[in-house]
Amino acid sequence: MTEIEQAAVDGEEKYVIFSVAGGNYSFPSRVISEATVFDAVYLLPLMPDYVLGIINRYSVPYVLFDIGQLLFQTPAARGKVLVFKDNAERLVALTKESLAD
Repeated sequence: MTEIEQAAVDGEEKYVIFSVAGGNYSFPSRVISEATVFDAVYLLPLMPDYVLGIINRYSVPYVLFDIGQLLFQTPAARGKVLVFKDNAERLVALTKESLAD
């Protein structure tokens, strides 16, 4: 059993904390596979403002969305991205910073 699975059994879930638009937010660590630096983005035409495009993570495409633009209509600073696990539809969220490091 992994540390995260054991924490869930014990009722002690861990969270990844990140900053967007001057506030701190979190996702359960069980849905995040990694936090990494902002890299090249391949644009997609005709997408909503909060969808920035596709990024390549280990030869797998992930949709990059801007949480600041989605929730607050203010673009987030280009800092880190949170990569969601594959069971979350291959999404990557742009954040100013992540406290996962």
